[in-house]
Amino acid sequence: MKLSKLEGKVQELQSRLDAELDARDRISQSSQSVQSKITQYEKQVWELTEQLRVETDAHTKDKKLHSDLQKVCLIRDLHDGII
Repeated sequence: MKLSKLEGKVQELQSRLDAELDARDRISQSSQSVQSKITQYEKQVWELTEQLRVETDAHTKDKKLHSDLQKVCLIRDLHDGII
């Protein structure tokens, strides 16, 4: 009688252990999935930041070029006596 109770207790503990291990496996897989998404989002942020830097640099150069062209036009107009 005591032996069967002990066997039942062992089976119950084994079932709990199996359930706990399954739960930990699911958590581990979920954690890996989340980490993968974080890495993917970090890469996207880096790429977008780099793209923004390139576009900002281009805008700054275009703005300077526009200003320089305005000065050239003003000097030409002054030279031609238009203004």
